[in-house]
Amino acid sequence: MGTMKKHRFDVGSREAWLATRTELGKTRLGGSELGAVMGFSKYETPRTLCLRRMGLLPDKADNEAMRFGRDNEEYVAKRFEERSGKKVHRENCVITNDDYPHLMASIDRKIANEDAGLECKTMKELAAIRNGRDHLLGKHPLPFPTTYLVQCCLYIAVTESRRWYLAIYVPMVGLSVYLVTTVEGDAENKPEWVDDVIHVPTAEIAEMEPAAKEFFDKLAVAEATGVLPDPTGSKADTEAVKATVGASNPDAEPVRLAADEFAALAAAKEAEDAAKERVAEIENRIKVALGSAELGTADGWKATFKTSVTNRLDSKAVETHFGGKGKVPESLYKKSETRTLRVSAVTAA
Repeated sequence: MGTMKKHRFDVGSREAWLATRTELGKTRLGGSELGAVMGFSKYETPRTLCLRRMGLLPDKADNEAMRFGRDNEEYVAKRFEERSGKKVHRENCVITNDDYPHLMASIDRKIANEDAGLECKTMKELAAIRNGRDHLLGKHPLPFPTTYLVQCCLYIAVTESRRWYLAIYVPMVGLSVYLVTTVEGDAENKPEWVDDVIHVPTAEIAEMEPAAKEFFDKLAVAEATGVLPDPTGSKADTEAVKATVGASNPDAEPVRLAADEFAALAAAKEAEDAAKERVAEIENRIKVALGSAELGTADGWKATFKTSVTNRLDSKAVETHFGGKGKVPESLYKKSETRTLRVSAVTAA
């Protein structure tokens, strides 16, 4: 067992919490960041996280969903108490453990008189999310993002607990409770008020510290050499590439690229075209089966096929109205700047 330390901050002060977390975060990852490092986040990747820590991307802006989650954390905790009969309390600290020198835990609640804690979440809806990884549940379907599971596992590790409850509230639907546990047999003894028990072997939890250390090693390389982790095809990396690559320079020297990259891209595009055709084939069969019906159902699925009307501005009519394209007032144009990658094969001379 490692030595735990509680880094306390002023009760009720988000600024004090952020300051404490920022200072510890220079050498440690929190739960959501670890989820990104392990490849489970839709909103962050190892590359974007490096860029933010290097000051090359701005910190993520607060949004309405984040605000809603914070404001309703106490409500979710109270609903958990009502449903479970347990009592919970705030810790008002960030917890570190010298057995996990690259991790930190900022927990929502501790369960009174138990070796367990509580993570509070709000979601618009619960839907099975299947992930194809071979660790942290492999292909087990989860009704919530895998990053939530990573958070609970991190808290189990750093606080040296055996169980962590995950309470998810969906407005106007209700509360769901999941038990993340390292204890064999918890699934067989599941309380009625728990929706599902997710057993995570301690060997999988042990993967988190090496993953965090690997990230900081990559960050050190990036800071020293400018060489960042390779981008993924995620929306997060796509937006980061657009933000950091910048505009083209017509005077820049051509860059010699790896031919293997072009071959891989061509193969991927060919597979993409085949997949799109397969999708269209299946969609067409479903449309034929629906006929004039707007709704079709199957076990666990539904399809809607409704007629809708869309109003778009007729650009040709606008040009005709003003007497030609060159006579349309500049104020009516919305200027946008894009930089498009176009790839083609070159025939040897």
